Amino acid sequence: MVQFLVKQGADINGINPGQTSSPLCYALHNQQPSIFLLLAEKGAMINGTSNGIKPIIEAMNHRVYDMVEFLLGKGVSLYTRDASGESIFHICVRQDNVLFAQKILDRQFNVDDKETSFGKTPLHIACEEKKSIAMIDLLINRSAEIESMDNAGRTPLYYGIVNMNKELVAYLLKKSAAINNIVCRAGRSAVYDFVFGLSGTAEQAAFLDYILSCGADATTPNSSHTGGMTPLHAAAAGLKINFIPVLLKYGASTQAVDSNGMRPVDVVAKNGRPDLVEATIKALS
Repeated sequence: MVQFLVKQGADINGINPGQTSSPLCYALHNQQPSIFLLLAEKGAMINGTSNGIKPIIEAMNHRVYDMVEFLLGKGVSLYTRDASGESIFHICVRQDNVLFAQKILDRQFNVDDKETSFGKTPLHIACEEKKSIAMIDLLINRSAEIESMDNAGRTPLYYGIVNMNKELVAYLLKKSAAINNIVCRAGRSAVYDFVFGLSGTAEQAAFLDYILSCGADATTPNSSHTGGMTPLHAAAAGLKINFIPVLLKYGASTQAVDSNGMRPVDVVAKNGRPDLVEATIKALS
C-alpha cells in the first residue's frame, strides 16, 4: 500500500493535520524497516525532524540498529543530538548495548563527548545509571577520561560512591581513579552526599567503611557557602547512628564545627524519635 501511494505521488515528508510525526519516523517508531527503506530511497528527508526528533534518534530510541547504520552510511552525523543534547552514543550507553557501542566508536566517535544539558560524558552516564562493567570497561579501554567532571563537578567515581556500587568503585580504583577528597562544584564531598542521601542502614554503613578504607576522606567539610558541615554533622542531623562509629573510625571529629559554629552533637534532630536521639548523642560522646 505504501509503495502504491508513493507511486501515486503521495508526499513522503507530509505530516497530517493534528499529527507531528513524518512517515519516515512513523516507520521507525513502528519498527517497519522495509517501509523506512522505501521512503528513504524515494527521497524522504533523513535529516529532517519529526516532533523535534530526527530519524536517527528515533531509530536509536527504538533500537532499530540496522537503520541507524543505514542512516550513518547515508551521511547522517554521528553527533546528531536529541532534545536533551544526547548523541546516539549516549543513548547507546543508556541501552547498555556494548556491541553497538563498539561499532559507533569504530567510526571515530569521541568517547568523551559531553551531552549538552548536564555536561555528562558517556562514562558519567554508564556510572550514574549502573550500566554493566562490560560497557564501562569498553569506554575506559577506548581512553575515556576517568577524571572527567560534568557541569556539577562530579566524576564517574562520585556516581559510583553515591549509588553504593561497590563493583564499579573497585573497578574504577583499579583503573587509578582518584578517591581522596572528591568534591563537586557545589562544595560537597562524595562522602557527605552519601551520608546525607541515605537512611543509614547497616549495609550502607558497611559500604561507607569500604570507601573510607579505600582512601575516601571522612573529614572533608562542605564549603562555607553550603554550611561547612562534615559527614559526621550529616549523620548526626539525620540520626544515622550506624554511620557515626564508621566515620569516627576514620578520623571524623566530634569537635568539628560548621559555618555556624555548631558541632555534630549540636545539630542532632531533637524532634526525632527519643530513642534514636539518645543513641545518636551517646554515639557522639
